[in-house]
This record gives sequence, structure tokens and C-alpha cells, in this order.
Amino acid sequence: MTNTANFMYISSILSVIFYKLYTVRHFSSVDFFMLYGITVTAYILSRFALAEHYRYKTPMKEFLPKVSVVIPAYNEEEYIAKTILHHVKSDYPKDRLEIIVVNDGSRDQTAKEVRKVILEHPEVSIQIIDLPQNRGKRHSLATGIRAAKGDVIVTNDSDSFVHHDAVREIVQPLLEESVGGVSGHADVYNWKDNLLTQIQYIRYFVAFKVYKSAESIYDSVVCLSGCLTAYRKSVLMQSLEEWENQRFLGSPCTYGDDRSLTTFILRRGLKTIYEARAKTETVVPTTMSKFWKQQLRWKKSWLRESYFVARFIWRRHPMMALSFYSNVFLTIFSFVIVVRVFFILPATQSTLPIFYIIGLALVSFVYLAYCNKHGIYQGWMFPVVWSVLYALILVWQIPLALVTLRDSSWGTR
Repeated sequence: MTNTANFMYISSILSVIFYKLYTVRHFSSVDFFMLYGITVTAYILSRFALAEHYRYKTPMKEFLPKVSVVIPAYNEEEYIAKTILHHVKSDYPKDRLEIIVVNDGSRDQTAKEVRKVILEHPEVSIQIIDLPQNRGKRHSLATGIRAAKGDVIVTNDSDSFVHHDAVREIVQPLLEESVGGVSGHADVYNWKDNLLTQIQYIRYFVAFKVYKSAESIYDSVVCLSGCLTAYRKSVLMQSLEEWENQRFLGSPCTYGDDRSLTTFILRRGLKTIYEARAKTETVVPTTMSKFWKQQLRWKKSWLRESYFVARFIWRRHPMMALSFYSNVFLTIFSFVIVVRVFFILPATQSTLPIFYIIGLALVSFVYLAYCNKHGIYQGWMFPVVWSVLYALILVWQIPLALVTLRDSSWGTR
């Protein structure tokens, strides 16, 4: 971290604070919308402040349990071999590692690619479980977990490529019996493809490095990422059947498998934490159509699991509960704010959303400065584009997700 990068980061935070003080200087006219603006600013800045203080302490002795890597795959002939090979080349002891690929009724050459890797690397325990028809990711994961011989289950998306030390790093926190699951850190693999993947790069980095770090201070990461997560198998087996057959509003739960599994672990009072040193790189959508479907699926799972988590999160750390309920409130009402700022006020008061856009830009620069502080240098436009994209397009998914919660289709393929 250079002095310049640190100065830019501090300056960006101060700019947001001064901007908010300027916009609310007339306290005599305080209303709901002004309080919302103050709250959302405080919430975002508090995530960065908490993330700065998060440091996971490495255990005194190295923990090397028997690990089963479970990789569900459906029509992933392009990436599945690369995903497996990254585990083959990892530094985790091969006598304590097995790799299980669950081929979920793929119609392409996924199975052929897996068997090719198996033949080329007999020194590593790799097996493929072929399901006769596509049953969905949740069923594939459950199948792999049941077949696993390891004490620790590491789940890895079929288009996510772990660093050589990722498995070794992600299992260390599980030495503590009270830890039920550990999320690794995911960066974007194909970030150079186009503008859409570039703006996702910074968003991924902040989502993990900032938001999961902040949640991890209270041992309550609310979504252990499907890209790379380690679980104690004994914990998973206690809820596996219920999780696999979970239903909501009368429909089977097919999306949001990682967030849902995290909910089951949190409900048991176990810790869920983030290990930033366990890194993977994942392939993200390159077209707006696929991106829209992915984000809508994520919002539906977020709404569903927020409902479940809200019923017990108050029993955990008070600050975590406050943070969780605040996030739910702020996210759901963001749609109302956007409608008011971009449509109602211009139509009724001829007021342009200039101050709102300035606020978005300033918060975006906090994201950018934070990334620069950590050695990630990209153009200034990318976080701004993401903020505008969310405010003008993705925010409309909130009401859409609410009315389509019962739709259990995957939505991408």
C-alpha cells in the first residue's frame, strides 16, 4: 500500500461524508428519504471500517484433514478440465485429497473431459459420478457430499479455478470445532473480456474483501460462496436431506444453494467465516442477458434466505443483527428511492437527480480507491458504471424477484 493510494482512499471516504453533511444541512426538513440516505451512507462506510479491522488468526499448528473436493457440473466441457487440474496441481497432500465430479446429466462432452484428466493423472484420486438426467446443482452437490470420504468437504464451481494453496488455506479455520463453514475469496477470471466483466471485477473484490470481512468479524458470513467453500462434513450431514428437499411457497428450492446451506449452518449456532487467503478465480457472465438472469436468481435466493435468517439472526451478535436487518431494509427500499428520484420528483417538481448521481459517483470512488489500495488498478469509470447499472437497471429486479419467488427454474441455461 503506497502513501498515495492510502491518501486517495481516505480522501474518498471524507468526500462521501462531507457530501452527505452538505445534503442534510437543513435538519429542520428531515424526512424518511433523508434518513434513508444517511443510513445507507453510514452502512456502506461501516463495512469498509469493519473490513479494515478483520484479521483471521492462523492456527498454531497446521490442519491437514482428509478433504473431498465436490464439483457439480452441467454442460461444462469448456472449463471442467481446467477446474480439476487446478486441484491436481495444488499443494495439498495428494494422499489426503479426493476430487469428486458430479456430472449432472450433461449433454455435451463434460464426462469425456473429466475422464481424460482421470487417465492422465492416476496419482490423484479423481472420480466421476454420472447422473442419468439433469436434476439441478443442489441434487448434484448432495450426491457428491454423500459419496465423499473426507472429513472436510470443499465445494468448487465447475468454472472456478483455485490457486495452488487455496485448499490448504481454506481448511485451517475448521480446526476450531465451532466453525461450520469457511468461504474463500473469489476474483473474476475473465475480467478482460468486455466492459461488463470489467465492472464485475471490482464488484466481486469488494463483495468478498469488504462485505464478507465485515460479516466475519461477528463469525456470521451469510453466504458461503459456491465458488469455493469448505464445510465440516459432519455438519452438512445433519441437514443434508432437509436442505436437498427444501421448499418455499410450495415450490422446490433449486437456486441459491450456497446461501441456503449457509442458513442451515448459522441456524445451528455455528460460525461461518471468510478466509481471504484461500483464493479462486471464477468465470462471470459476458452478456447482459446471462448477467440479468444470474442477478435475478441471486436476488430471489437473497429474498428467500433473508426471510429465514431474519427469524434467528437476532440471537447472534447484536451488531451483526443490526447490520443484517439494516441491509435488508436498505436493499428492499432502494427500489422506492430510485423510482422517487428518477421519476416522481422530475415529474412533480421538475427536479433532476443530480445530487443522487453525484452521491453514487462518490461512493463508487470509495470502491475504486479501496481496490487501488490493495493493488488492483482499473479505470475510474468501472465502479461508476456499476453504480449506474444497479440504480437504473438491476434495482428493478427487486420487485420482479418478489413476484417470481415461486418460479424454481434455474434461469441461466
